[in-house]
Amino acid sequence: MNMIEKKRQPSTEDLQVIDYLRNHPDFFSRHPEVLETLYLPHPSGTAVSLVEKQVSVLRERNTQLRTQLNDLMERSKTNDGLFTKSRSLVLKLIAAESTADVITALTQSFKQDFAIEFASITLLDSDLALPGLNTLTRDIARDKIASVLDSDDASCGVLRSQQLIALFGDDARLVGSAVALRLAIKNNAYGVLALGSADSHYYHNGMDTLFLRFLVDILNQVLYPKL
Repeated sequence: MNMIEKKRQPSTEDLQVIDYLRNHPDFFSRHPEVLETLYLPHPSGTAVSLVEKQVSVLRERNTQLRTQLNDLMERSKTNDGLFTKSRSLVLKLIAAESTADVITALTQSFKQDFAIEFASITLLDSDLALPGLNTLTRDIARDKIASVLDSDDASCGVLRSQQLIALFGDDARLVGSAVALRLAIKNNAYGVLALGSADSHYYHNGMDTLFLRFLVDILNQVLYPKL
């Protein structure tokens, strides 16, 4: 193996030099002539000066920082858009005068603003018959979606067939993945909010459900009193 390529532990003298340079970062600016005599081995076999090596490292870091900055800007735009849409939906829900108005505001916003493929509001033991509203008796709900009704956590991912049928009805066969959260007052479930996608990987365990939890809190305040 080439001795230049072989990695070895720094000697005492090496450590002293390293320590000195770290404590005197302006050393090369005060002694630029030293740079002309310094060379570092390059993987290609050619030699580059220390300055060229530093420039290369700085360029790489600059590229990484630009990538991180672009990612942050994209996330910021996404969050701004989500906030604007969420604010509009919340205002509509607050202004709703009836259960029908609440359901209409939800279903329209899910489809038009959030481009959600499948969405359902399921109420338990309800006699209401409204477009976009799904109803189940409490006994059937207990049999089909007990795990959703008994948990404060969102159920995410590929749900069981009986769960999809209970929540999405005729659309169940088209739903590849879903997220479902119970609607409850004082731990007493009265319904379920469920969103679905044809993509079996779209909704998954570990996904961020903060917005949906916020929406459930709003629904508990504006929907439940109207039932």
